[in-house]
Amino acid sequence: MGIFSKPKTPGPDPELAKQRKAEEERVAKEKADAEQKTAEEEAARLRRLRGQRSLLSGDYTGYGLGKNDTLG
Repeated sequence: MGIFSKPKTPGPDPELAKQRKAEEERVAKEKADAEQKTAEEEAARLRRLRGQRSLLSGDYTGYGLGKNDTLG
C-alpha cells in the first residue's frame, strides 16, 4: 500500500512568498520611477531646457550680433 507511493513535498514557505512579493513590488516601483524620470528628461529636452541652448541668455541673437555691454 505505501511501498510505491512517493513522499509528499512540503508546501511553499509563507515567509519566502512574502519576501518574493516585496521584492517584485520594489522592482516594479524602481522601473516605474525610471520610466517617469526618462519621460521627464525627454520633455525637458523637447522644451529646450537641456543642452547648450539652455545656457544662452534670452537676449542672445547670434554670434557677434548680440547685446554688447563693453565700450569700444
